[in-house]
Amino acid sequence: MAIMSQIRNRCNPEEPPAIASDGNDSYPEAMLETWGKLPDYSGRGRPPTRKQPQKDWKCLQVTKHRSGGG
Repeated sequence: MAIMSQIRNRCNPEEPPAIASDGNDSYPEAMLETWGKLPDYSGRGRPPTRKQPQKDWKCLQVTKHRSGGG
């Protein structure tokens, strides 16, 4: 999380840069916590409480799979 705050402070406070990571799920979660926004409240029902990613975000997750024993 501290790394995302540093990126936000040094790069762009409004939206994250394109980010590529290994199969670690903590990066997308940290992006949501740092740059995520609450959806607009329509006035009906309970107000939203979970931050959502924006449609222009670019996050790539690479997961390696090995085959064979060699």
